[in-house]
Amino acid sequence: PQGWRYNPTALADAVLAGRPDDAQWLLVVDDLEDLFAPGCATSRDAFLDLLCRVADVPRVRVLATVRSDHLDACVEHAGLRAAINAGGLFTLALPPAAGLARMIRAPLARLSSPVTLTPSEVDRLVAQTLGQPVPLLYLAGRLQALAAERGSAVIGPAAAAPSSDGPDGAAADSDTFFTARAARALERAGDRNGDGLPGLFARLVRIDAGSPRQLCIGAGEPLAAWNDDARAQRLIRELAATDIGLLDLADGPAPRARLAHAGLPDAWPRLRRWVADRLRAGELADQIRREAAAWQEQGCPERLRWSHELLAPTRRLLAETGLLGDLERDIDIADFLTPEAERLLAEVLCRDTDDDRREDIGVRLARIGDPRPGVLPEDDCPRPRWCLIPAGRVLIDG
Repeated sequence: PQGWRYNPTALADAVLAGRPDDAQWLLVVDDLEDLFAPGCATSRDAFLDLLCRVADVPRVRVLATVRSDHLDACVEHAGLRAAINAGGLFTLALPPAAGLARMIRAPLARLSSPVTLTPSEVDRLVAQTLGQPVPLLYLAGRLQALAAERGSAVIGPAAAAPSSDGPDGAAADSDTFFTARAARALERAGDRNGDGLPGLFARLVRIDAGSPRQLCIGAGEPLAAWNDDARAQRLIRELAATDIGLLDLADGPAPRARLAHAGLPDAWPRLRRWVADRLRAGELADQIRREAAAWQEQGCPERLRWSHELLAPTRRLLAETGLLGDLERDIDIADFLTPEAERLLAEVLCRDTDDDRREDIGVRLARIGDPRPGVLPEDDCPRPRWCLIPAGRVLIDG
């Protein structure tokens, strides 16, 4: 009922109705850091306010988990700050070797067909796990692969892996492990080179525009956002397949795709490189906004434009990280970002361009590449412009 939003006590009474008087309600909120994604900005404070009010109700306990790199965001909310200052914070470090060994043995022993590792296999897997940038994510993936390899039921969303994923296999580091999983998905999706990944990353990973920039995973994107992109949909479904598990694809009338784990930007090399590129592209976008404004203020002089050697890789980076389209929505910035070859070709069409200038333009286009069809491009690989000729005899004068 709508009234529960304004009366958390009534909500607790409804949950605990018919239970002993000393019964308590434990409300678990996992991955609280997802609230700090840009897409949750409009509802974040209202949700946290309600959560704090629920936590003040007798017979209710709230347990929320949050990554340590988002604690500063929690402190910005008055209710969470008060709870933390009142002793409501309990921190956990990575378990020691003995704890990791228990985390390896226990889930394998509880499978429908239990899997037993020798002590040396366990020790080796513990040592490999401790050396990874995202240890627990790596360990979860290795256990899932082991379960599938040894013929048991799958532990979680990611499962089957080749035998090299075993304790003595080649996938002894997270880079190799997650790269191999992604490669299987890309192969099945018909995108062996991963050309569709940058566009996918641009929708699933957001970078907060603050300073310093913060990476946000958030609640993902509706699958309908890719209705016009069959390749992207195939790629999403393969990356979310049970034997890959790099994406989560929620079922239901409006399924959403999201990264399967917040640690993937550190563990998956392809995504890690994209995030680094995206951070660099964000800095470049800020620089472009400043320089475009200065260019406009000074009357758009040609000397302040960026040359092809600087502009071409910048445009490529902005496009791959999903920022070029946003920048070009500003007509002045779009003008500033016009490729040099396009500007030169426009100048050729101008009647006032004299012969000396036309010669200079030709020399420059020969150096940076002429984008017109049928013209020898920058890589010196001819791309003829073919046209149909009606059948019959052709007479060439001369």
